[in-house]
Amino acid sequence: MNSLIPIRVTDQGLGVVMEYSSVRSEFNRSGDETPKQEDIKKVLNDKKPDEDLKLVFNGDDNLFPNNLRNILKKSPIYKVGLLYSAQQLMGLGESPGKTEVNDNKLMFIPEVNKDWQEFKRKSRFTIDCFIPAAQNIKKWYQVYVLFSINDFGKIAKAKILKDEKCRIIINGKNEPKYCAVGDWEKYNSLQAKELYPLIDGWYDPVTNLKELIKKNHKDKLFVYHIRIPSDSDIYALPDHFSVVESGLLDYANNIVNFKKWVMENLTRLDKILFISQDYVKQNYPQFENLMDLASKGGKEGEEASTKIDEIFETIATKFQESNSGVDKSGKTILAPLLEDGEQSIKVVKVDQNTFDSEYNADANWVEKQILWAVMVDSAQYSSSEGSTASGGSNKNQSYNLAQVNQWMFEQFLMEIPKFIADFNEYGIETFKVTRATMFSSDAISPKDRQTQDPTAA
Repeated sequence: MNSLIPIRVTDQGLGVVMEYSSVRSEFNRSGDETPKQEDIKKVLNDKKPDEDLKLVFNGDDNLFPNNLRNILKKSPIYKVGLLYSAQQLMGLGESPGKTEVNDNKLMFIPEVNKDWQEFKRKSRFTIDCFIPAAQNIKKWYQVYVLFSINDFGKIAKAKILKDEKCRIIINGKNEPKYCAVGDWEKYNSLQAKELYPLIDGWYDPVTNLKELIKKNHKDKLFVYHIRIPSDSDIYALPDHFSVVESGLLDYANNIVNFKKWVMENLTRLDKILFISQDYVKQNYPQFENLMDLASKGGKEGEEASTKIDEIFETIATKFQESNSGVDKSGKTILAPLLEDGEQSIKVVKVDQNTFDSEYNADANWVEKQILWAVMVDSAQYSSSEGSTASGGSNKNQSYNLAQVNQWMFEQFLMEIPKFIADFNEYGIETFKVTRATMFSSDAISPKDRQTQDPTAA
């Protein structure tokens, strides 16, 4: 006899045996695991006894970025979509230059600055700062830049800190004063937190850093917190988090879970056996009590769930034994009826090659919604509905529009090289991201089209 897979569903006793995504309900930890402000305040007083300091929680449990990081690990569309969005922001890298008026138009004129080129090369600016800054701005809507000051009083290194390790410390006037860096998921290691003076970006941050260096002459490390304005006062709340709050990410995850469940369990399915709850309750009086225990969870809930499964299997076994040939024609699964009052047992024939499409959600739709939230047009990287949506011309236009739409985010990204250049007195007026433009083949005359040898150096 084939092994039976009872289907479980919702609180009404309906369900499918598969992992359900519950991102929204599991996002915050319980209060018992949240660090207590009094414990943190004691640590801060030990580190800075002359200052009245307080930690600002990032999320109700102080683990918002940590929780979001864990969510991204389990959603390739969400995670890679943010990477695509960051790549669009990066363009071809930053360029120093100046602005000039030409024909009544403000034009950016790129320039070569030897001091900036040397700083980039020695400090690994592109690898350690520019690329991760673009990623963090798109992912977190904020970035923590750690500046290292050399013995000559200049910025020698700029490095992007991990968002999930950074928290803001304020004083009694609610002014951000320090950036505390550490592993906030290990609450017993509060003493290990590093405190870096925070650069005030409200007005003239370059002068503020110079004043901080004079005040904290022993410190060589300072943090600049750059954030995109949002609904949150201290930490940025990324707009794309709406895919979690709306339940859209749970929907997308369940599509993946369902596909996995189908592949593992339903490869030989050709019948579904529906059984009314009235039938089960009449023949197994303990069923209703078991359902209540199962809904409460815990050890008793697990034991109750096991007994419920045994009841379903017993019914299915009796049905198979009384209906010759059922167990020879493929796998049978059990599912309670959506509503009571129909026949006690109902057999539904399932066409093997249409089960997946008939019971699956619209994967293309949910993918588009998530990519839309991270500001990526799905036509750039995947085939879309329509006769021309996946064509080269459509992809080119979509990519070019994405480059144009990066202006707002670019202002925050360029704040970093501008700050460094101003502080180190490189004499650079401004910075701009060099934008890449894609042309369709029909926009280039045949005589100007060239084929690049992929093996050429």
